Amino acid sequence: MIQGGPTVTWRFGEDATHPELVLNMIDPKAPPPPRTDEDFQNELADLNGSLWRKPDAFDKTLEWWALKEGVAIANSGTKEVKRITELLGETDFAATCIAFSKDKVWLGTSKGLFAWDRTDMFWTRFAIGGTMIEATVTDLSLADDGILRVSFSDPQGAAQKFDYDTQKGTWGK
Repeated sequence: MIQGGPTVTWRFGEDATHPELVLNMIDPKAPPPPRTDEDFQNELADLNGSLWRKPDAFDKTLEWWALKEGVAIANSGTKEVKRITELLGETDFAATCIAFSKDKVWLGTSKGLFAWDRTDMFWTRFAIGGTMIEATVTDLSLADDGILRVSFSDPQGAAQKFDYDTQKGTWGK
């Protein structure tokens, strides 16, 4: 049975000869049942074997997990785990590194650099250096002055670094 969905049962009427269909409908506006600690712990156990996990530096209820394919976000406040296996049309990606700012979560992947906007709740893809969309990001670090240092492998496999000024929205070496 789908939790929170309608239930359908057959039962016999009073004379035990005529079956009747009973459909119990659930109010579609009713909130889902609250998640239990046990539900949450079971979902977290399913994340064992992840490549890495990092607590969110700005939202203490969130923890980010790198999966073999995709990323998961565990929210201890709502006791939910959200798995993201597609980012702006990209599938089959590995999360390689992460950096946190007050307004964004920067995610380096095998398919490039992405950022989650905490305020408006959407993903953006960044072309590293203004030109490289699918470079494999190998490291991210965010300085106090808002400069995001992005280390990556170019298409030929050479290690490179670019700096992104998160305040001005400009790239530099």
